[in-house]
Amino acid sequence: RINLGTFGNFDTPANIFNEENVITIPISEEKTTYLSGLFYSLDQAIDYQKEIAKKGYSNSFIVAYKDGKKLDF
Repeated sequence: RINLGTFGNFDTPANIFNEENVITIPISEEKTTYLSGLFYSLDQAIDYQKEIAKKGYSNSFIVAYKDGKKLDF
């Protein structure tokens, strides 16, 4: 998945839910992290990350999960 960013109530981009397969992860009462996409190869994720950067998510990064657990590189 691609981490689009962590935002608060007043700085979350209005169009964030237009992206595919958006998942929200509450960090605190004020902040939420948004993940987007579902990829089965690193190349697919990289291509989507480039596409999403053009939409203004320039600080996005790839996050990998296996069996529901985040993988560290």
